[in-house]
Amino acid sequence: MNHYFKLHYLLLFLLISPLTLLAQNSEKEDYQHHCFFDHQSVSIGIGAEYSTVFDITGINAKVYYNLGEKFSLGPEFSYFQKGEEQIFDYNLVVLHIFETKWVGLFPLIGGNYTQEKGDSETKSAFGAVVGAGIHRNFNRFTIAIEYSRVFGELPDEFVTFGVMFNIR
Repeated sequence: MNHYFKLHYLLLFLLISPLTLLAQNSEKEDYQHHCFFDHQSVSIGIGAEYSTVFDITGINAKVYYNLGEKFSLGPEFSYFQKGEEQIFDYNLVVLHIFETKWVGLFPLIGGNYTQEKGDSETKSAFGAVVGAGIHRNFNRFTIAIEYSRVFGELPDEFVTFGVMFNIR
């Protein structure tokens, strides 16, 4: 693991740790499932994303509309930079949450558009994205980790670790 990769995860850990403590210690409003979201609510998130193809860590942002407690739909955006090369990754995904005793498990599926900009050329392609993840709610905050894979002309695999906030 390179130094740059370790530094990103250390910074993300330092950012998320206080948020999880705050979420655990805040006053209980109403009972919250440890993995479901409020019906017709919105969740916004940010995290660190690692690309296995490019061996770099970037940033990921997402907004989900929670159609029901178990179904979410929304766009995701990821950005990576390696030297002069920039990678922009856009997904539109749907996921279904399965509750376990401790965490929520979810498969995800959707469409993907990737654009790779280099010094002399730009490549772009549409593809499909599939993956799975686990998450846990702490009141209105959610911590999640997921694996996803893009199938298409510009394939890639990603591991994402992030935090989301549920807006009611």
